[in-house]
Amino acid sequence: MSTPTFDSNSVEAQEHRHVLAEWLNAVTEYDETVQGYFKKPYSYIELKQQIKLIIAYWTECIHPSSDL
Repeated sequence: MSTPTFDSNSVEAQEHRHVLAEWLNAVTEYDETVQGYFKKPYSYIELKQQIKLIIAYWTECIHPSSDL
């Protein structure tokens, strides 16, 4: 029986590294009491939509430590 080989430059390996990096970022942010985060979109149009969404969110957001 042969031992399977692992190509660290393969698309699959890159995807695994990406998933692991996202998970580690989420854990770090959770530890730092971040309330949430946005994933960077792949296209310019999606980025514009996301920025509008973020601005709308922070315009309406009431932070727990703010005065009502």
